[in-house]
Amino acid sequence: MPRSFAARVIATAKGLGLATTFVALGGLYSLSTVAVPAVLATLNSGDGATSARNASKSFAIALRASKQNIPPAELLSICCFSFLSVNAYRLIGYPSHRGPLYAGAAAAMFAVIPLTMATMTPIETSLLQLADTGDTASKSDEPSPQEVEAMILLWSSRNMWRRVFVSISGVLGLLAVLK
Repeated sequence: MPRSFAARVIATAKGLGLATTFVALGGLYSLSTVAVPAVLATLNSGDGATSARNASKSFAIALRASKQNIPPAELLSICCFSFLSVNAYRLIGYPSHRGPLYAGAAAAMFAVIPLTMATMTPIETSLLQLADTGDTASKSDEPSPQEVEAMILLWSSRNMWRRVFVSISGVLGLLAVLK
């Protein structure tokens, strides 16, 4: 017997919600475990001002590349889990205990947005400005390599909290799908 349209929509939302959650999680982990150590390695090469500028440029490249896939994946995940939370029971009669799990998954993923805007955007802005000024900035205006390293490490530690919330979202979504 063919599945109803509603069942196919629910199955698609489940798969898409989980897939995009774990795509975002993978992107966040790779930023902290691959990109940040590589950026910090550039601080140890060259003189102080040049290495700080090069590190900020490397960070800017990694950050801008990650912004191409991580935020859209997070938003799609929020939409899928919210849809499942609100409509799963009404459409095909899922047990009601799944709704709160989907709502928790959507809420945990949504929590990443204000966390990022409040705690990480100022650091990103400083590093991106340094990267974008390039060779035109005067030596006295540039932060030292130690200051750049501190900013990158602070950004990375705050990125850990993003990973925690995305992980919680993934676990709650997975529990809801498997129950």
